[in-house]
Amino acid sequence: MRTLTSQEIEILSANGCFADDWQQIQVTDPFDARRVRGVNFCGRIELGSNAGQIEVVDGFKRPCGLRNVTLSNVRIGNDSLVEDTTLVACTVADGEDLVIPVLNEAGDGNVLLSPQLTSQLAAMQIRYASDETFTERLRDLFRQVEGYDARMVSIGHNTCISGAGKLVNTHVGNYCHIGENVILEGCYVTESSTVTNGFMAEHSLFFANTFVANGEACAAFCGPFSASHHKGSLLIGVEVSFYNAGSATNFSNHAYKMGPLHYGTLQRGSKTASGGHLLLPAQVGPFSMCMGKIQTHPDTRRMPFSYIIASGDEAMLIPARAMLTVGLFRDVEKWPKRDKRPLDDRPSLISHQWLSPYTLQAIRQGKEDLEALLNGHPDTETYRYHGCRIRRHSLMTGIKIYDLALRLAGNPAPTEPWSDLGGMLLPLADEKALVEAVKSGKIGTLAALNDALRDIFVRNDAPVEFDAEAKKEWYSFVALDARKEFELGDVDEDVLEQFLKKLQ
Repeated sequence: MRTLTSQEIEILSANGCFADDWQQIQVTDPFDARRVRGVNFCGRIELGSNAGQIEVVDGFKRPCGLRNVTLSNVRIGNDSLVEDTTLVACTVADGEDLVIPVLNEAGDGNVLLSPQLTSQLAAMQIRYASDETFTERLRDLFRQVEGYDARMVSIGHNTCISGAGKLVNTHVGNYCHIGENVILEGCYVTESSTVTNGFMAEHSLFFANTFVANGEACAAFCGPFSASHHKGSLLIGVEVSFYNAGSATNFSNHAYKMGPLHYGTLQRGSKTASGGHLLLPAQVGPFSMCMGKIQTHPDTRRMPFSYIIASGDEAMLIPARAMLTVGLFRDVEKWPKRDKRPLDDRPSLISHQWLSPYTLQAIRQGKEDLEALLNGHPDTETYRYHGCRIRRHSLMTGIKIYDLALRLAGNPAPTEPWSDLGGMLLPLADEKALVEAVKSGKIGTLAALNDALRDIFVRNDAPVEFDAEAKKEWYSFVALDARKEFELGDVDEDVLEQFLKKLQ
């Protein structure tokens, strides 16, 4: 990088730009000062090349550059556009790190923000925050990266920020879009994610193909493929991934009166229906659906593919039912296709499989739990399970569906525990071994830690091979669900036929 030439300073001044100190601005060639207009530069500024163009909406490109924005202590990558934005700034003091509290809104900061942060590294910081040795060693690995400076925030390459409000102490990664009237404070947005249409967030993380608009987030961990499109939706104190928030979704982290201490997890593939309201703490198993105001603090981690439906002050659990739906089939088919990240720029590791050792262990546990309830009370019509009630018919059906899932995999479910680390599935023993390697110094750089994570990812990301007969049975249930939806009368017959062809 280099400092501005006197001619470039003249052009910038003529274009309505101001700087506290022009010598604090560094640029990367090729740099065109004519593409910078109406900018207030404060503190240290590093600007990437602005010679290219960027697509701001589908089919419409604009020249890269800076227009009508105030920047304070900011790095901007190559071929990005920042325009009509009130403020992009870093206010971190000398000698401090940029650390935010994620999940526990009222807790101590547990995630150090850095341009090198991935979904896995964020998940590790949160999960092992109570391990002081690990936390400090991992933060040291971030600090050792060349160019690390907590006093500056970064805007990545090929990123568009247009019409936003304020971005304070917020990093934005590569290939992202920050749109109209967005306000972000202490956030991290990265890897082809979009935040737009007045979304407001504080102390939240948005990873890999996440899309959020219109609503709010606070202390939220939005892992890969999280989506919230609607006004009135509030993501607070919750960890999600492969997630879809229905309109007016809400989470309450003031369960009692001791402040916003509570948090929860909706494991991968879960959804909240329109008007869904979940009182935290709560733990929801993979690929589940929450409907209504759920006040019972359920823990359904061992009951994947379930419906949790509020019924007055109680919650009804329908185990396994979501496994037989068109929705699951469409979801697992679309996620790999919607990965917008360039093939050579995918730092967060994403396991797309719906049937995996991770979900199979929960399926096995769920089947065992349901059978134990049935055997313990064979004549009961309603069973209680971790904040939920299960009707006898639902319990019996759940056992059958979980049995189908185990047969579909063709192999016994793993007995060793598996983990979902920010969208990457791996044996828990491997995860803990990485933690110990960081603590001992065996892993001594951030690059080495990322390499170790990738090695584990490659070793464990092979898809489960489906048993042919069980697959045929599963497809028949999905086809039946599709026909039921067609019978509602608002699905064209050709749409149904095209879907059914996928099941042949």
